Amino acid sequence: MSKYIKIVDGVQWKGSLEVHETISGFECFLCSDEPFARIALTEEHLKDYELGISKNYHLIYKTREAAEEMLARIAKLNGFTKID
Repeated sequence: MSKYIKIVDGVQWKGSLEVHETISGFECFLCSDEPFARIALTEEHLKDYELGISKNYHLIYKTREAAEEMLARIAKLNGFTKID
């Protein structure tokens, strides 16, 4: 599972970007350090956090690979770095 973070002025930005499995499929989330504190990256939430959205973005993906690919695009577009 990929995890992306963004460092602004030496401090980690609000949370990390991650893919998680849901009942409907796989979704991209903004996650904080608190257990189970995640916000689905809806178009509205992306705008609220002033994050750019990638073309062809969907809320739910059938495979983890497809969701991870989209998350990588969103991360790159917004200056996030992948961590392992």
